[in-house]
Amino acid sequence: MDLELPDELHYLIGQSEEAIVDLLKLAPGDLITFLASALYNGTWTAQHLDMLEKLIAWLTEQSVQATLPLSLLYQAGSLISSHFSSLAPIVPANLMIRLQDGDFEINSLLFICASNKLKNFFYERKDKTSFLLEFPDVSIKEFQSVKEFIETGQISRLWKKWKPDLFALMELGMRWDLKGVVSLSAGEMAKYIDLENVIELLTLSIREKLPLFEEKCLEKINQYDWGFSLHLDPNMGLILTINYFSDEMMQSFQKVQDLVNGLSCHDSLIDHRDLILMIQRSPQLSFLNLSRTLNYNVQLNEVLFKIRGLDLSNTPWVSVETLRHLSKSCTKLETLSLSGNSYIDYYAWGELLHFKHLLNLDLSFCNQITDKDIAIIIRACGNVADFNLSHCDHIREAGFFELGKLRNIVRLNLSYTKITDASLVEVAVHCPLLREINLFHCEQLSEKGVKALIKNAPQLGRVIS
Repeated sequence: MDLELPDELHYLIGQSEEAIVDLLKLAPGDLITFLASALYNGTWTAQHLDMLEKLIAWLTEQSVQATLPLSLLYQAGSLISSHFSSLAPIVPANLMIRLQDGDFEINSLLFICASNKLKNFFYERKDKTSFLLEFPDVSIKEFQSVKEFIETGQISRLWKKWKPDLFALMELGMRWDLKGVVSLSAGEMAKYIDLENVIELLTLSIREKLPLFEEKCLEKINQYDWGFSLHLDPNMGLILTINYFSDEMMQSFQKVQDLVNGLSCHDSLIDHRDLILMIQRSPQLSFLNLSRTLNYNVQLNEVLFKIRGLDLSNTPWVSVETLRHLSKSCTKLETLSLSGNSYIDYYAWGELLHFKHLLNLDLSFCNQITDKDIAIIIRACGNVADFNLSHCDHIREAGFFELGKLRNIVRLNLSYTKITDASLVEVAVHCPLLREINLFHCEQLSEKGVKALIKNAPQLGRVIS
C-alpha cells in the first residue's frame, strides 16, 4: 500500500483494497485512524476515491442506524468536513431536507455532527424509515449557507449578504445550535452596528456568548459620549465605568442597566445620589469597584446586599468602622480587594471575620502587614481560596508559617515577599488544595525550597517564579 500508516495499522499492509475495507469495518476506531492518514495525503485520496467512497458510505449508514459511538461519528464527520472539497462527489446525500420553497439533499452523518439540535432532529423524527426532515419555516436562501457550513465548516461570500439576510442566518444558527454559523454571521454583522441597534446586538452577543461580536458592540458604544464606558471582564462580566453624572448619562444608562454585572466609580463620584439609583436599577449587578474614591458614602449601606465582589483598593477611608458597616451590608460578599491600603491598622483586620462568605482576598501592597497582623487576618479569613499578599514585605518567617492554616487555599500570590524555604514547605505540606502559587522575585527562596514545594503539594499545577 502506497500510504504511510501508523504502527497500529501495519496489519493492513499487503491487503487488497476490498480486504482493507472489510477489516476496517470490523474496527471502527482503526477506520477513523486510517481515514485521517488517507485524507491528509491528497495524492493518495485522489487515486483511491472508490475505496474512500465505500468507507464513507459505511460510516453514513452507521450514523443512520446509530450503531457507532458518537465520539467516533464526530471524528469521522470532522475529517470529512475538513476535506469536503475533494470528497464531495463521493459523499452520499442520503437525507432530504424539505423547506418552505424547495428541497435539499445532504449527508446524514455531517448533519448529525453539526450540532446536538440537528442530531436530535434526525434521531427523533417520527418516521424512522423515512430520510426526510421538514422545516417549513426555513427558506432555501437561509438553508444554503447552513448547508455549506454543515458540509465544510465555512460560509463563502458571507460578506456579500445584506443585513436582513445576516440577521436571518444568525437567528437560524441560534435556533439550530450552530455556534459556528452564529459566530461567522455575527462577525460579518459588525459592519452594520449603529446607534439604533447596538444595544440589541450587545444583548444578543452576551446571551449567545459571542465575545468578539460583544467587543465590537462595546467599541461602538464607547465611541459615544454617554458619560460612561463599558468593558468586558473575563471574571466579572460587563463592567460599566462612570465618567461623569448627568441627566443624559442616566438616560443612556437605562439602555444597558439590565446587562451590567459591575459598576466602577472613582474619586468624588461616590457621593453622587445617582450612584445609588444605578445600583438599585441593575438587576445583574454583583461587583462594585470603589477604588480611589475619596470618602465613603453611607447611603451605600442600604443597597449593597446583592454585591458579591468589592474593590476598595487605594481608598483612604477604609477603617474599623467602615469595614463593620460593609460586613453588615455586603452579606453575600465573596471577593474583597484592599490592595494598596497601607494605613489599615492592626485593629481593623478582625472585622474581616464578619464577611462570612469571603473566598478571595487581595491585600497586595499593604506593606504595613506584620507577623502579628497576618495571624489575625488568617484567623478571620480561614476559608479563603485565593489570597494575594504581593509586596507585603514586612511579613517574616513566623507570619508565613501562619499560611499553613489556610486549608482551602487554591491560589496564593507571594511575589515580592520575603518568604523562606522552611515556611514555603509548611504551606506545601498543610495546604492540600493549592494549585497555583506566585513566587516571583522572592529573593530569600532557593531552588531547593521550590523543589520541596513541588514535591509536597499534590495538586500544584502552576508555579510562577
